[in-house]
Amino acid sequence: MAKRPQPPAPAPKQGAPAADPTDLHVLLRDLGPLFAERPLIPGEAEADYDLLLSKVAAAVAPTDAIEELRVKEVTDHTWDIERWKRLKASRLMAARKKGLDRLITETNGPYLQSAEPLKAAYTSALLQGDPAAVETFNRLLAERGLDLNAVMAMALSECLSDIERCDRLIASAEARRNRVLLEIERRRETLARWQRTVAEQVTAVSYRNAGLNQR
Repeated sequence: MAKRPQPPAPAPKQGAPAADPTDLHVLLRDLGPLFAERPLIPGEAEADYDLLLSKVAAAVAPTDAIEELRVKEVTDHTWDIERWKRLKASRLMAARKKGLDRLITETNGPYLQSAEPLKAAYTSALLQGDPAAVETFNRLLAERGLDLNAVMAMALSECLSDIERCDRLIASAEARRNRVLLEIERRRETLARWQRTVAEQVTAVSYRNAGLNQR
């Protein structure tokens, strides 16, 4: 009996190209609103988070929904780690002015000029990035036997407890991320062992059946 002719496939619509079904980023988003919610705070960009999510997905190459959920966890922990690093650096930078004020107080003397030029140079050098002001700032620090390292060391002493808390948060997030990655690896190893066991059982049954059929 002759086969009935099949209707021609519809021509693709003109416009934006269809999403690649093998795109891991697309597959992750197919899980629903969980991946639409991004753990961002003001100042953080959705595009940066989405890029990180795609890169983690590409590295892990999830094979099912459970591993895709793990990809989300790894991404969120990594995002937290980078956020705490940025906040740690920002906290240290914010303490520079207070550290400089302490150094000025401790190094004042009758042979030194007023501290106002040094404070003005600090504003232009470190807050506005003026190269000429940077040179002036370093020169005025040197007149007091100081350098920028001394300013940053004093700034660190002003916010050391905050820096230590940031370090603990970073270490905690890194530990959680590492546990998730280890869980992915262990789960894959368990599945691989189970698949090998099933394959061996199927092979053994096939050999037994083949032997019975030859009798």
